[in-house]
Amino acid sequence: MSEQDFFSIYLPALEKALANDHVNHGFNVLGPDWYIENKTMRKKIDAFEEKNFEKYQALFESISLYFDAKSHNFDEINGIKTSEYKSRLIHQISLYKKKFTL
Repeated sequence: MSEQDFFSIYLPALEKALANDHVNHGFNVLGPDWYIENKTMRKKIDAFEEKNFEKYQALFESISLYFDAKSHNFDEINGIKTSEYKSRLIHQISLYKKKFTL
């Protein structure tokens, strides 16, 4: 899977997850993987993440930290308010969209 393909699928799923981050299913706020309904595509996304983790480690870890914090109702992530952290993720999404012309 190319980076272009990955981000064309992953970023919309991430946007949906962020839009629904107020819904907590008992200490579980659904992350972007849950918004990729096609199981085959989800496996390809997982494989891309695993293969390219180091290259995109900062992005993947920030997403993981955010959804973990939202799941546990934390107000901050490493001293940053969750609302500010979310704004930073949204900004990162816009940068990746520009980079991959999405």
